[in-house]
Amino acid sequence: MTTNIGTQMQENQHRAFKIIAYTLGLLVYLGGILYAESRAYSLFTKTIDAELLPIAIVGIVALGLTAIAAPLAHHFGTAPGVQRIFLDVFYAFDILAMIANAILDSALHSEGSMTGILSFWKLYVLPSLPLLMLMGWAIFFALDPSHRKRDMLMSARAATEEVLTNRVIEQMKATDLTDIVDSAARDAAREIVGQAVGGSTLPTTATSIPSSSPTTSTSAPRIKPSKNGRVPEPIEDSAAPNA
Repeated sequence: MTTNIGTQMQENQHRAFKIIAYTLGLLVYLGGILYAESRAYSLFTKTIDAELLPIAIVGIVALGLTAIAAPLAHHFGTAPGVQRIFLDVFYAFDILAMIANAILDSALHSEGSMTGILSFWKLYVLPSLPLLMLMGWAIFFALDPSHRKRDMLMSARAATEEVLTNRVIEQMKATDLTDIVDSAARDAAREIVGQAVGGSTLPTTATSIPSSSPTTSTSAPRIKPSKNGRVPEPIEDSAAPNA
């Protein structure tokens, strides 16, 4: 499929608009997180001692950090399955928690009457939000499929070792080990007696191997070169006695 200049320019224009839209959307998203964090900070300053506030800031930003990390983990760190479903539910709860904090902070500043839901949120949910974020991420990490793979490998290794152990026991029952046990007992007794009487182990009796009798080697007779195609004749040794 050929691409002309007009089509290429149109694709570049669409890509440029997409980049602009994603950039503006990211700015709006980060701005919403900062707004929610400012509302959460305002709420926590009313419910915690002033000297503990610098330490509590770490927990206050948990909502905002979760709102940043959850989408990244959804697109780049999870596969379709239980872990991704839990992450999506956890992400939705995080957004709803930031919305509830903003509404509650606004109600407290306006000094109006709060509904039963907002009162419940202020008394029970708001103080535990950092811990709920901690629990959510702990469950997310526990649902990692790599943990299940590791558990399967460990279970297979344990089952294999159990089968091998049972086979060894069966072979020990079926095999006559009398000769092996007697030999080991003789070696142990010899070592004990040797250490008791002389401080060293007794030498084992070695079976002497008889040496083979020397054989007289006879040298092959030397051959006299043939003449005129005759059969070669042996060379007579001058040192041999005359017959």
